[in-house]
Amino acid sequence: MASGSFHTLDFTASADGRAVVQCTYEAQATASDFGAAVSVALRETHASTTTTLETANPGSARQRGSMVGSFPVSAGVSYTVDLWGNCTGATAVTAWNVRLHVEVIKR
Repeated sequence: MASGSFHTLDFTASADGRAVVQCTYEAQATASDFGAAVSVALRETHASTTTTLETANPGSARQRGSMVGSFPVSAGVSYTVDLWGNCTGATAVTAWNVRLHVEVIKR
């Protein structure tokens, strides 16, 4: 896959607080261009603004990975979290067994 979202999770915060997001996955990158870059990113989006919480660089062998991020939330606001694959040059990235879990810690 070229750049794009592997898996998304939408939620609406029930209270003001902080969302803690955990993502587990398996990923593999392929490249035929040594100058190419491949990464996966845990992101959150709300109000048309996307923020990267954490990034990782998968290797050429299938490997397991996990990322954790957090961000402030407001009651009644809709949020989307996703695992995003980003490729430049002659590359591809594949992901399997993607799981996203969100827990909101109330203030």
